[in-house]
Amino acid sequence: MPSAEKRGKTWRARYKKPDGKWGSEPGFPTKSAALSYARKQEGKVEEGRFVDPKAGRLTIGAWAKKWLDMIEVDELSDETYRSRVRAQILPRWENTAVADVKTSDHRIWMKEVRGRQSKNYANDIEGVFRMLMEDAVAEGLIAVNPVPAQRRRRGKYEPEEAAEDDYIFPDPLQALVLAENATVIRGEVGEAMVLTKAYTAMRLAEIIALRREFCWIGPERDPWDQYIRVEHQGHYRKGGFKLRPPKYHSYRTLILPPFLADVLWKLLESHDKEYVFPSAWGKPIRTDDQFYGRFWDPIVEGHDALPQIRGRKFRPQIHAVEGLSGMVPHGLRHGHRVWLEEADCAEAAIHERMGHKVRSSGKGVSTYRHVTPAMRKRIAKTLQRNYEKSVKDRRELAGK
Repeated sequence: MPSAEKRGKTWRARYKKPDGKWGSEPGFPTKSAALSYARKQEGKVEEGRFVDPKAGRLTIGAWAKKWLDMIEVDELSDETYRSRVRAQILPRWENTAVADVKTSDHRIWMKEVRGRQSKNYANDIEGVFRMLMEDAVAEGLIAVNPVPAQRRRRGKYEPEEAAEDDYIFPDPLQALVLAENATVIRGEVGEAMVLTKAYTAMRLAEIIALRREFCWIGPERDPWDQYIRVEHQGHYRKGGFKLRPPKYHSYRTLILPPFLADVLWKLLESHDKEYVFPSAWGKPIRTDDQFYGRFWDPIVEGHDALPQIRGRKFRPQIHAVEGLSGMVPHGLRHGHRVWLEEADCAEAAIHERMGHKVRSSGKGVSTYRHVTPAMRKRIAKTLQRNYEKSVKDRRELAGK
């Protein structure tokens, strides 16, 4: 039964917790206020909504440490979560009690984060923080997650046109010009890498992890029966280059348009390395800041001619690809999907090629969705036509 005790000049509320032990909260100015609080706590106990106020005094730093050790995710996700917590969440929240995290404070913090980080990275940070606090609710540390499930529109109105597309993506002609620019910087490796990403929609980590043993191509094969297999994604972590399962475990075999099979065959004939796209030193390519600064940004944005210096050959001027300023490598993946949708390729075959996992809506949508060899071959023929047209358009453009 709830009760109140006089403690000096204030009153302390006492109530039974779910485990049968007594809980208490001091500092009430009157007996009635203390009793009211105690009755509410016991009411929450009966309704199964009780949260021990003392549990919420655990700091975010202490809870984050326990949470990271508790969650069950794959190795790559574990590293990512720990990085987000260490680099972004703890500097702001480490010494804050879990119960003291307010939605308003979270919004102010995220506004600051979005002001200095890319949109995707900021969203990732918020997503990790949301999971951290959601599990704090499940742990009984707080009653409600202070991190909102989605951002509500407030204040300044942004027209729909401003957020129509998050990604810039190329048409086939622009993809061809990108590949030409890549040839200037990295020769056959650069050209083949861009064309492979544009015409297979492989993720960048999957591209750099592609090994020659997973390429079934060559002049002895039927032109429409050539494939590569997505078996890994690669990342440089502590200890060097590591292979892991592809994202969502989306293992898949991709039919190639004949032109791309030819490009890859010539590339494999030009070197004896294990990985299809080796670095200049024969190792797997690093997709770090140097990749963007020395390879990706110049083939998109262009650069002036670079004179020959020790350790670098003369490099001619590279012209920016019109209409693609600011495009990231993932834009090639977006473009690939658009090309297939424009050609009315089967949706199930597109999902398979992209490595997407489509969940059933409960009405058998996924259960009765199948991909046939004819669907895959249609994709290959669509991509071949796109490439051939881009070559024709490029010649006409050069002749003007």
